[in-house]
Amino acid sequence: MKKIFHIADIDSIDSPGGIEKVIKNCILYSKNIDHIFIKKNKIIHKNMFGKSLPHQKKLLDFVKTNKISDIHLHGSTPFVWRSIKILKKVKINIFLTPFFHEPMSTNRPFLAFVNYIFLYISIFSKVNVHFCTHYERNLFKKIDKKRVSIFPPFFKTDPSNENSPNYKEKKYILFVGRDDFHKGFNQFLEISEKFPKEEFIAVTKPRKSYSFRNNLNVESQISNEKLKKIYSKTKILIFPSAYESFGGVFLEALSNDIIVIASDKVLGLEYFQNNKNIYKYNYKKLTKTNVNQIEKKLSFILDNNIIFLNRKSDNQKNTISLNEHINNYNTFYDLT
Repeated sequence: MKKIFHIADIDSIDSPGGIEKVIKNCILYSKNIDHIFIKKNKIIHKNMFGKSLPHQKKLLDFVKTNKISDIHLHGSTPFVWRSIKILKKVKINIFLTPFFHEPMSTNRPFLAFVNYIFLYISIFSKVNVHFCTHYERNLFKKIDKKRVSIFPPFFKTDPSNENSPNYKEKKYILFVGRDDFHKGFNQFLEISEKFPKEEFIAVTKPRKSYSFRNNLNVESQISNEKLKKIYSKTKILIFPSAYESFGGVFLEALSNDIIVIASDKVLGLEYFQNNKNIYKYNYKKLTKTNVNQIEKKLSFILDNNIIFLNRKSDNQKNTISLNEHINNYNTFYDLT
C-alpha cells in the first residue's frame, strides 16, 4: 500500500481549521493509500525571531529512517517552502496544497509578497501542486500544467442531530472564526449593534476586552456537540473574512439550513455560484464600507422574511462527493 506523509505548519490536526480538516479527511477517507501526519515538533528548530522552521538534519533523517518516498505539504508559510527546498536534496516525490492568499489581501502585504516570491521559486520545479480553486491557480500561472491539479477539498459536513425548529423559529445570527482582523469579528460586532432586536452569537476566543451589547453572546472553546446545538438554532451566518483560501465554515452552515452572508474573498464560493442561500458582497479595505454592505444584505433578508431554500437546484451543499474526493487525490498522487 502506498504511504503518503503529510507536513504542515501546525502542531496538531485535531485543532479547528481548514488545513487541519483537509489533512484529517485524507487520513479518514482514502482508498489504497495509508496517510500519516508528521508532527511538526519532530523536525523543527526555532530561529532567532522565534519562528518555527524545519531543521535540515532532522527532516532528512526522518525521511531516511521512515523510508519516505511521497510527502504532501500543506500551506504556504516559510516553514513549508523551506521544507520543500530541503526535501529537494533527496529523491522523493513532493506534493503541495498551498492554501495561498493574495498578498494584497493580507494585513502585511509586503511581507506576504516576499513570502510569495520564495514560495514560487521553491515550487517552480519538481513539485506537484494541488490548487483548491482556479483563483489560486491563477496566482501561479507559470507552474507547468502537467504538475498541477485543481479540485476543491472535501468537507464532511455534519448536520446537527438536534430537533431543529422550523426555519421561521430559528433565532441566532452567527459568527464562527478567530478574533483576527482579517476574519472580520470587529465587523460582526458593529452589525450586532445595528440590529438590537436580533440575537447574535460569536463562536470565538476574544483576544482583547470588548464591551458587548446584551444581544450578543460569545462562546469560546466549546465542544462539537454544543456547536451543533448552536447551528441547529441559527438562521444566518455572517462570514466577513478579508481572505479565506477556501472557507469550510459556510459549508457547515449550508448543511444545517443556514443562510450565508459572505465576503467575495471566501474563495470556496467559486463553486457555489448558483446557490440562492448565499448572499455575497464585494469586500473592501474600509471596514465601514463592508459593514454597510452586510447591513443591507441582512436587512433585506430580515425585512422580507426570507427563508432557507431546500430545493437541490437552489441549494448545493457540498463541492464534491466522497468518491470524487478519493479519486481526485489518487489521481493527484499519480502525477509523479
